[in-house]
Amino acid sequence: MDEFGDPKREQELIDRMAATSATRGLEGFALELERRIEAKAGILLSHISIMIAVTGVLFAFEEIKPLRVILLGSELVLYLLLALVCIWLQREIPESLLKEALKQNSIKKKAGSFSQSDRVLYDAALKKEWLFRHTQNVLIPLTVALAGTIVWTLFDFIAAPEGFGAMGGGQNAHPTDGRE
Repeated sequence: MDEFGDPKREQELIDRMAATSATRGLEGFALELERRIEAKAGILLSHISIMIAVTGVLFAFEEIKPLRVILLGSELVLYLLLALVCIWLQREIPESLLKEALKQNSIKKKAGSFSQSDRVLYDAALKKEWLFRHTQNVLIPLTVALAGTIVWTLFDFIAAPEGFGAMGGGQNAHPTDGRE
């Protein structure tokens, strides 16, 4: 079963968080998790940006097969969607939630009782973590697919470099301005 929504797993996370969090609370754990996810999402976004650039370079070939156009177009759209998800994952916790959590923490009656705002922060962080994991799970096979497309393109280029426009010495390799 997926970790998100599993009460037993959630309680294990809360117990582990209480033992290891620098601020010893649900809010501290949520903030730590948020920071980690934001950093990791930034790394994924860098990878995705490079893959979008590679896809653009492959589209620059003048004469590419229709099947490859469909494949590259699909990969490009998926990478763009993943980039949007990563940008969303880098959003900060709303300041109003953070202030409310800090206020509630100062008036807690006993250790281990969590305020509603703590719970909201924790749930938001847990949802982001869940989305991040699934983003990684989509990104891995997508990167493998793009690598396969690159290899396929390179084999075609080696077999017939004249069919690759300006990059392969085709008819647009040395454009002239009308003077011979």
